[in-house]
Amino acid sequence: MSTLGVLDVTANPVPLEDRSVDLLTMAAVLHVLDDPLKTCAEIRRLLAPGGVFLLVDWVWLLNKGGFKVLDQAQLRSEHFCELMCQAK
Repeated sequence: MSTLGVLDVTANPVPLEDRSVDLLTMAAVLHVLDDPLKTCAEIRRLLAPGGVFLLVDWVWLLNKGGFKVLDQAQLRSEHFCELMCQAK
């Protein structure tokens, strides 16, 4: 049996071990958070060595959030691209 839960990553750490996630995705939400850099830090904490953060959002947050872009693809809208990132 599976359990579905809702987590507020802006308020509390995700209840997973450090460096335990191989792939984490997020779409069009990072730029609307009050403190997106805090969320970037939590994502870096969760990513396993070589883990990938797949983001569809604004690019400028990635560099400030401690990520390097591995690959990107333009989506239909000129405002969004799909970005594959790793922690710096």
